[in-house]
Order: sequence, then C-alpha cells, then structure tokens
Amino acid sequence: MAVKLDTEKKLFMGPTAVREGTVVDAIRQAVRDLDKGEGVSYPDLEAHMIANWAPKKSQGYGTSYVKAYVRDAVNRYGHLSYTDEGHEYSAITAPAKAEKAPKAKKLTKAQQAEVDALKFIQNKGEITDVSNLDESQVTVQDFVTETGKKTKTVEGQLAKLEAAGFIRTENVDGNEPDTTVTYVYLTPAGFAHIGANDPEAAASGDPTGATGAEGEE
Repeated sequence: MAVKLDTEKKLFMGPTAVREGTVVDAIRQAVRDLDKGEGVSYPDLEAHMIANWAPKKSQGYGTSYVKAYVRDAVNRYGHLSYTDEGHEYSAITAPAKAEKAPKAKKLTKAQQAEVDALKFIQNKGEITDVSNLDESQVTVQDFVTETGKKTKTVEGQLAKLEAAGFIRTENVDGNEPDTTVTYVYLTPAGFAHIGANDPEAAASGDPTGATGAEGEE
C-alpha cells in the first residue's frame, strides 16, 4: 500500500543528494530557497514549483506531478525530511558526456590508392618524421615488385602523386651502362597527407602497413 504524503508536516532538506538538473534536485533547491529556518509547508512548495519550474518534457506537469515526486522524496529516498537535522543542499554532478571521436573520412578508391602508395614509401624507407624524408632508398622498381604492375603503370601513378606535390623523384645512373634508377621520396606534404588520412601509420612507420599502390592497370 502506497504511503500518502502528509501535507500538514513541514518539509526539510534530507540527507540524500540527487543528480543535478533532475526533478528532485529542483525540488530540493526550492526547499533550500523557501526554508527560513522552520521548514517549508507542502502547499508553499507546490505553489513555488508550479509557478517557477517545469520539466523540459512532460505534458502532464501539474500539482499531482509535484506531489508524487515530493511524496517519494520524503517517504522513500531521504531526499527530503519531516525533521530538521541540519542537512545542507548538495547535488551530484552529472557525468561529463564523452566526446565522440571524429569519424574517419571515407576515402574513394583512388584516394586510398594514393595514401597506400605514400605509406609504402614511408614504411619501406623507414620514414619516422619529416627530418629523414631524404634518407629513404625506394625506387620505381620497388613499386613494380610490390604491386606486380607494369613499370609504365607505376610511373603513371607516381607522376600523379608528384604533380600533387606528395612525392619527388630523382634519377641517378644505374650500375649497368646507359641505365637509370629512379628514386622516389616523400615530400613534407606527402608525409602530412598520410597523417591526415591514416594517423596511426604516420606515427608508427610500421612496415606491415605497406600495401603498395593499388588501382587498375
């Protein structure tokens, strides 16, 4: 059997705090504001709540709504009390909402192929930051071997990356007469492009992340 609210007794602050911003917290604040040292009558509390506060979502807010909360606050949960035991108002701080991690930008197939090619240079060349971009020894032939694509296909893909400013190439004489070896280096923009689209790879330089340039021949 439900215990009815005794509307004749004065109400005082109870020992049990509630989360800030809740209905009961608003009621406890009202008791704090109305109590001049002799408690608060229920009619005064109800009138104050109806005149000064309303929940964000409740079509049925009114006297019965307030009475139900006050009844449970004093009779069941100790949020309010019929006796003055010197309790001060307090509230439980609501937990901070966890910030949502930004969603990774979804790349197109062509964009992913660009990033994969840059990651291949980074990983095979053991690039850890912009200070050693020029220390890698990655060649066009390395791309051909990694991807299984024709040299002209690889050269075409790398030419697009160079035009975008993500890599630079350098031709040096090969070991055999009349031969040339083309070395491929990341530029600062290329290294930054990896970081913008694959932060973990940019930070780790993990060679297991190398997938090579992808795309149709």
